[in-house]
Amino acid sequence: HGNDAQDGGGIYNLGALTGEYSTLSGNRTHSNREADGGAIYSSGTLSLTNSTLSGNTAGNGAGLYNAGEADLAHTTVAGNWIHHDEDPWGNSYPIGNGTGVHNSNTLRLGNTLMSDDCAGDPVTSLGYNLDRDGSCNLTEASDLPNTDPVIGPLQDNGGPTETHPLGAGSPAIDGGSCQATGTVAVDQRGVARP
Repeated sequence: HGNDAQDGGGIYNLGALTGEYSTLSGNRTHSNREADGGAIYSSGTLSLTNSTLSGNTAGNGAGLYNAGEADLAHTTVAGNWIHHDEDPWGNSYPIGNGTGVHNSNTLRLGNTLMSDDCAGDPVTSLGYNLDRDGSCNLTEASDLPNTDPVIGPLQDNGGPTETHPLGAGSPAIDGGSCQATGTVAVDQRGVARP
């Protein structure tokens, strides 16, 4: 939390990175258009499971700038934003999807660049994803594009890391699959999934 770098404010990955049960929040790149990856810059291989990218800032890819292969499962990407002093029509993506981004059981919302939750190359859906503005190329029958997930602020909801709680009536409640990408028995807090 709260890191600052030229690229990869939270993490700069050139190799193979696996992240589990983690929250990256409040990280930023230096304030210029070419700075990539507020939470994560990855040009290698990236696997995130049961994790949260929230409130990060960059010129490009505020949550994730991916120039390699990335798999996100049971992950929330929310409230990431480009630098306010950037041209909103420039190359300043909230999530820089390079090549090979795959999502399952993932929520994307409130990632700002003209309200785009996803930008760059299309995301490949593996099912059970939700994005608020329909920009993530969600094509599986189990996906929920153009859907408000109804989540609360990043906070302590139990467990070792802060998370966004699902609000009453959230379409994400009972909207995922524990087996979509292999059995995931617990959530990010370590609480058993029903």
